[in-house]
Amino acid sequence: IDMWSSWRQKNFEYYKKNLPDLTDKILVDLGAGDRQFRIILDTAKKYIGVDFRPYEGVDVISDLTKPIPLPDSIADVVFISNTLEHIPMPTVLLAEAYRILKPGGTIIGTVPFLREVHQEPYDFLRYTNFMLVRILDDTRFQDIVITPIGTPLDVFRMIQQRFFSHIISYNGGIFRVRLARKAFFLLTRVLEPLLDCCKEKSEFTEGYGFRAIKPI
Repeated sequence: IDMWSSWRQKNFEYYKKNLPDLTDKILVDLGAGDRQFRIILDTAKKYIGVDFRPYEGVDVISDLTKPIPLPDSIADVVFISNTLEHIPMPTVLLAEAYRILKPGGTIIGTVPFLREVHQEPYDFLRYTNFMLVRILDDTRFQDIVITPIGTPLDVFRMIQQRFFSHIISYNGGIFRVRLARKAFFLLTRVLEPLLDCCKEKSEFTEGYGFRAIKPI
């Protein structure tokens, strides 16, 4: 956990706070990947991992843009962590999540917002909090709660790290770039006491957590 990025750590904190108690729950993880949050998910009574690829611990290999080979109303919780941005038609996947959830079940997940493109060429979308509400509402979920993940300072740090990594890779004037980077880091140290008081804001955040309920 100590080696995780700030974004991954904040995702973990969001799930610790917002996941229901899983000890008597069946959880379906859509887009399971290598299960970076297994320390939480393994507390479930039964875990079912679903992904395009046969990662270790994945139980069902399935195209997430098509119907998923799981029965109706099998899950108490559907978990979708950093997956929706890789789905070109997200309402298709959300409709499948709705189908496999039991009435009263919970869908919970996270998506990036002000973050770089990743897993090229399979990074398709970024969602505002308003769009998350809309697509969850369109797929009949209720009690929708959207939570910003990451402060303006987190966004600032992430952008400056990516910026300097990029220009160092492509700029021949490496000495000048490194001097500029050190100056920028010094500026960051000066600004941090001011920026650190900024709380998470829906309009300026690394991403969002979302949680909703399938009505009974």
